[in-house]
Amino acid sequence: MVEDVDVAPGVVGLLFAGSSSVAIANPIDAVLSAFPRVMIVGAPSTSLSPKILHWAKNLFRVSHAASAQLPPQVNRAVVDAARKTKEKHEAKLLSIPGVVGVGIGHSEKTPGQAAIEVYVKDSASAMRSQLPTSLDGVEVKIVETGEIQAY
Repeated sequence: MVEDVDVAPGVVGLLFAGSSSVAIANPIDAVLSAFPRVMIVGAPSTSLSPKILHWAKNLFRVSHAASAQLPPQVNRAVVDAARKTKEKHEAKLLSIPGVVGVGIGHSEKTPGQAAIEVYVKDSASAMRSQLPTSLDGVEVKIVETGEIQAY
């Protein structure tokens, strides 16, 4: 996945799953750290077709909304605490029918705070009664994604 810019978009993530409305990626820094012999190579963006650039930018826009691309005002310690809470409860959340994934995002209710995002394939409102509003003090946000498939 690449940045949402017109000139020389940089790589921001490695796509690994998605649905008709959501794309999910690992942050590129984490990917490159995990695979130290891998590097990004390629031609300047001016050689890419406008169609490919348009697709890449739209893909990033979609993924940005549902990924852990957190605003700079979200403190790293807050994200780490939310991640630990997510990991603690992830198996139980994934066992709920209709839940297709769990991630970390930013709170829409409390600026500067992280939230646990629960990705669901059906209506978010229908899932609300089956999911908690918070876990260990961390907001739970339901994100309707549809069925997610690994690529």
